[in-house]
Amino acid sequence: MHLAGIIPGVLAALMLQGLFFLLKQQRDAVSNAVRYVEIDHILSYRTIAEFVSLKRRGYVSFVLFRTVPVFLVMLPAVGYAQQSYPNGGSRWLVLIGFMFVNSVFAFSAAKRILPFVSVRATHVLLTLLTFLSAVAVVALSYIPFVNLTVFSLSWDNLKNNLAAALIASTFAAMFFGATYPRDNTSQRVVEQLEKHEFLEQQRDLIEYLYGYEISEVCSRFGLERALIQAVLLYENLNRPKVIRRLENALVRLPGITLTLGVAQVRSHTPLTDAESIIKMGQILWESVNQRFAELPDELSRFEAALTAYNGSPRYGAEVREIYEILTSSAE
Repeated sequence: MHLAGIIPGVLAALMLQGLFFLLKQQRDAVSNAVRYVEIDHILSYRTIAEFVSLKRRGYVSFVLFRTVPVFLVMLPAVGYAQQSYPNGGSRWLVLIGFMFVNSVFAFSAAKRILPFVSVRATHVLLTLLTFLSAVAVVALSYIPFVNLTVFSLSWDNLKNNLAAALIASTFAAMFFGATYPRDNTSQRVVEQLEKHEFLEQQRDLIEYLYGYEISEVCSRFGLERALIQAVLLYENLNRPKVIRRLENALVRLPGITLTLGVAQVRSHTPLTDAESIIKMGQILWESVNQRFAELPDELSRFEAALTAYNGSPRYGAEVREIYEILTSSAE
């Protein structure tokens, strides 16, 4: 087994991170057309502006987005190992090198998102998808009639491609950051109208799914219906049912506490969507009427309560904006 096989794996992981960085730069530039919000990490909650600008990806698109880039960078790396060291286990060393570097980035991301318990299940899912995709490429190379050496690059070509990719990524990032029309007034008006229409459609969906639970929370805790709608709408967009099912499965493990249900409340036991909504009502009522009761106006109390609910000022500001749009459209 030739230890040099680790090097292509390391380079593949770096290329993957560079590719995701470029995609993230493009995504942020598009969302800036409506409202600039700094994105801490690709796993953080997406803003309503992003949902309007980029539209919601389906589950198949989500999986493809996280797996296809892994195949793109692993095929030449494994092909190179298969061509250079055909009789050894260097192809598995490619996997080890790839996962080691990828794990460093994943650990760094996990530290940044540590306060946001609700994104941890997504983080686990993405890491698992990356690992399984990389394993699939290595396993593919051991099928007798499959020859991945056709994807192999010579060292000189690999260096040239890496340099070209780096230069292209740099110029693309500069282009998206400098040329996208953030302050185009007419475009902003159109995007704002789209945002209103999008939120009204999502409010109707939330009412259809959880109208009874919303009424119960409003009656029991005296909270505004639009506030409950705003929280559920935002959480439902960012934590679709497939993710909530994964979270309910993970929390069954001993010692695991996650945020669960459509309302994403902390629990160490599984919760239904209805149970999470009732718990959310209790938490928000205590924050609005006790913890932040000294704030001068109701809207400030709402935003402070929402920030405390999720642990992120950006979350509080985003849900407050949704709440304001929903209340204005109801007038």
